[in-house]
Amino acid sequence: MLLAYNVTNKQAYHTITGQFRKTGNDLLHVPTEKGLRYEVYIAFVSADRSRQSHMPIWGKQ
Repeated sequence: MLLAYNVTNKQAYHTITGQFRKTGNDLLHVPTEKGLRYEVYIAFVSADRSRQSHMPIWGKQ
């Protein structure tokens, strides 16, 4: 799961199901206008869906 929260406009951009680990990356498209601030969160789920990670904040921009 990828989540980018636009603090400036109070909008969230997310994807619930992402790529498998073997893919090596994933993308989340968000507006890139100057002056926008985002908080970014990520979470992982095992391939058999039996375990999931906690979702700490990944970074602030």
